[in-house]
Amino acid sequence: MTIAIILFFKMPYLVVADLNGKTVLQFSLAVDKGFSLYYVHSVQKTPVWEYYSLDSGDRLALNSTVYDSLGVGLPFLAGDGKLTEDGGKFILTGINRRFREVNIRAVPLARQALIYRGRMYYYNDYFASGALVNIKVRRLSAVDIISQSIRGRKGYFFE
Repeated sequence: MTIAIILFFKMPYLVVADLNGKTVLQFSLAVDKGFSLYYVHSVQKTPVWEYYSLDSGDRLALNSTVYDSLGVGLPFLAGDGKLTEDGGKFILTGINRRFREVNIRAVPLARQALIYRGRMYYYNDYFASGALVNIKVRRLSAVDIISQSIRGRKGYFFE
């Protein structure tokens, strides 16, 4: 009975997939429930970090952003959260936005990446320029993971 529970119990995974829904990257959110999205802002040409965590209902919660400059396209209003400055970085906290999924187009110029456990996974190492990148939470069991491996899916990264 215990083995069956272990094999079939579904845990949350962060899944990064292409337009067709093919999983390219996936990471367990069972212990480390947070990750970041990084990109270079198209107008300001400065780095931006968005900090997400797993929320109830397997939603993605955008908790805060950090960026180097204020300007066009960057949040700065009181309604966006609490904005502070620390060491030349602008930190917006208290955002509390929830998403079922995040969809982003891979753009080499923006140097977009997903950061998980301190490692950067650049979109353009995994996706063609202009490709849709879909990020969401999916619950998977040990049987699901083993099944994916048996089917020979390449390009997965499990951590």
